[in-house]
Amino acid sequence: MTLVVAASQDGAFGWDGVGCQTIKCVNLNRFQWTLNRWQLIATAINLKPDVVYVRDVFPLRIPRSETPIILEVQSRTSKELKLRSFTKFVLYSVLRFFMYRNVRASIFVTPELQHFNEIGMKNQEMMFSLGNGIDLTSVHQLDVPLPPPRLGVFFIGSSSQPWQGVAEIIQLARINSDLDFHIVGSDRRQSSPNNLFFHGELAMDRYWSIANLCTVALGTLNQTVTEMRQAVPLKVREYLALGLPVITRCDDPYIDEGAPYILKLPTDGSSISIHNELIRKFVFQWKFLRVSRSQIEYISVNEIEKKRLEIFEKVIRD
Repeated sequence: MTLVVAASQDGAFGWDGVGCQTIKCVNLNRFQWTLNRWQLIATAINLKPDVVYVRDVFPLRIPRSETPIILEVQSRTSKELKLRSFTKFVLYSVLRFFMYRNVRASIFVTPELQHFNEIGMKNQEMMFSLGNGIDLTSVHQLDVPLPPPRLGVFFIGSSSQPWQGVAEIIQLARINSDLDFHIVGSDRRQSSPNNLFFHGELAMDRYWSIANLCTVALGTLNQTVTEMRQAVPLKVREYLALGLPVITRCDDPYIDEGAPYILKLPTDGSSISIHNELIRKFVFQWKFLRVSRSQIEYISVNEIEKKRLEIFEKVIRD
């Protein structure tokens, strides 16, 4: 078996000794990251596998290939780029036909993304929707909470992605001075209240101790800026695997409808402060509880990947 990976200069050494031939591309900078991604796809095609599976990201170059190329679509790239960089949005709008013309099949993480079909797939039979899963065995479930001096709310996300909802969390912290809010993945803002703690970028095993201080977690809170309602955030699966119930403002089509461990707020673009009473009730309801692993077995990566392999087999066969 040959493993082809792209990693940072420090992270590249972590792939030594994995028990197979490894082709490593080192990301020295953003430009190198883009070139490496293109090189990985070309290298994978040259190895003549049964399929090549690629996650959509801008910029992307997919060469012509006899090997079926399957693209995974996680978001509406055009809307996210427009929010972050108008120049990249224009480039994407001009180049997307050329970017995706050699894609044989596509897996969208939500039915809504499949409906939008931003990549312009023509063959409806080669379009599929399949959510994200998580390896439950890799996540240590948090301890059952003891009576804490203050209840905590946990969040993983970046302030550079407005759909994540960091601005909404700052608003919640200001009107709930008796709760502590912990954000991993973002740096402190100058005007943030004293009960809001920014922990920056942390590896998973380092932020578990912070999550253990918390009663609930926050999912995506501002999805409407992308003009979508559905999302399948990996962080929500991780929260649930940790045992944290989740407050979210998006529709997750793969989470059990009416699950008691999910508080789904309306996705109507209203101020989150309007829903503060519901939020507080949910937080205090879970203050001595964790989500049991038996309740969330259906989000296991094992179940999801079985379905993905079935899609691969169909693409190869057809």
